[in-house]
Amino acid sequence: MNVRAYQELNLRQGASESEIKAAFRKLAKTHHPDTGAGGAANVAKFRSAYQAYSELMGYKVKADGKARQRGPEAQATEAKAAPVSPTPFRFEGQRKLGLDVYLDIALVRPESLGFTIVLPFTAHEACPRCLGQGQTLGRLSPGGDVYRPQSCPKCQGRGSVGRNEFLTVNVTEEMAQRGKFRLRGVGGYLPKQAKRGDLIVSLRWVDSLPVDN
Repeated sequence: MNVRAYQELNLRQGASESEIKAAFRKLAKTHHPDTGAGGAANVAKFRSAYQAYSELMGYKVKADGKARQRGPEAQATEAKAAPVSPTPFRFEGQRKLGLDVYLDIALVRPESLGFTIVLPFTAHEACPRCLGQGQTLGRLSPGGDVYRPQSCPKCQGRGSVGRNEFLTVNVTEEMAQRGKFRLRGVGGYLPKQAKRGDLIVSLRWVDSLPVDN
């Protein structure tokens, strides 16, 4: 554990991820080069704070490997590995409208209209390197001490990053009868506006599904 990094952000050892982010944001508001204050000393302070933040967040990512609970309409839960879906289905289409993702699937109507399926999706979060800003500091010249904002190399300037996950969805009889359900907060993400989209799943009942050879 990097004690110096905690000290650089004025944090106690073992501070939470939210505390680390809040501390870095506080320092960034004062020392970010875009503020135009402090000259070289300002850049140096921001650089040290950013390095400390990156080190601590890198540690947190490794340590916090547990799946998280979500609370959307369909009681979805993330899973680490690709599980076998209890109810087989076939993808028929996927499209995006704004931050919402629409997914069409076909499946054989089960005997009970309360059933479970496992859906792959992309979980979007604020980029841990640029804190959702889409920009980081880069050297103006190799080995130089002058820095300028540049597109974040981790998220390519988008401000958000995605990782492949799976959702175990408990489809209720009411959801099945409607033929559509919405998973809130698992669509696209705009960190700067703190806006999250939804995943809208449409069900189409078929007599049978193709058998893979």
